[in-house]
Amino acid sequence: MYLPSLSKNKTLIRRKIDVPDNRGRPRVYAEAKEVPFSRLAGTELLDMADIGVLYGVSPRTDYRWMAQRGLNAYVKVGREYLFRKNAILHWGENFRTAMGRPFGS
Repeated sequence: MYLPSLSKNKTLIRRKIDVPDNRGRPRVYAEAKEVPFSRLAGTELLDMADIGVLYGVSPRTDYRWMAQRGLNAYVKVGREYLFRKNAILHWGENFRTAMGRPFGS
């Protein structure tokens, strides 16, 4: 099984806006209107749910990819990990999954 190419993906994503609060801590707001993934700018933020929808995997798989496959978050706000679109595209192009469990587990 290979990860699909996301460069022309039309999946609807809610744009996340990263705004610091009055103390300088990061705050993230999601816009109400959804836009296709392909129309997001390269620096736009995606959360774990967005990645799950794009790749068709569960949140558990997202966390496993972070722990074992080099999926690195841009920032963590509260309990939420956020990723830049460019980083997700780069990671998806360089990472291919193999079916089944890794050897020796």
